[in-house]
Amino acid sequence: MATASVQHDFDLPVDVLWDLVGEFGNMSKWTGLPPETCISDGEDIGAIRTLSLPNGTIIDRLDAKSEHSYSYSIVNMAEAPLPFSSYKARLAVRPISESRSRLDWAGDFTPDQLTEAETVEFAQNMYRRGLDMMIRAAANL
Repeated sequence: MATASVQHDFDLPVDVLWDLVGEFGNMSKWTGLPPETCISDGEDIGAIRTLSLPNGTIIDRLDAKSEHSYSYSIVNMAEAPLPFSSYKARLAVRPISESRSRLDWAGDFTPDQLTEAETVEFAQNMYRRGLDMMIRAAANL
């Protein structure tokens, strides 16, 4: 199993950052993509979200959640346009101070189609692209 992660400190209180990035079934708040690209079935543990991407579909299941974090896994690896045979991730925010917070996003996965190093680089780039979208969205708050 391989791992990739990103971390970033935001000049936002933890509740404001979590409102932006923490809704499992609504990624449009920070991606800028239309809401129909992320459809959710349910809100609690076991909820399913379907991400429609230009190169395929990813179906995630919400595995756990707390006040400022959630973990999820991809349930349709055969159809996902990703070089993994398994994938689990966690998104969390925590306070640094009253006005600052830190976002951590990490995933564990089993490489498929690429070498482990190439797969880690792929995942790291995927997280960086997502984090860049979060940073842009946060700057507009």
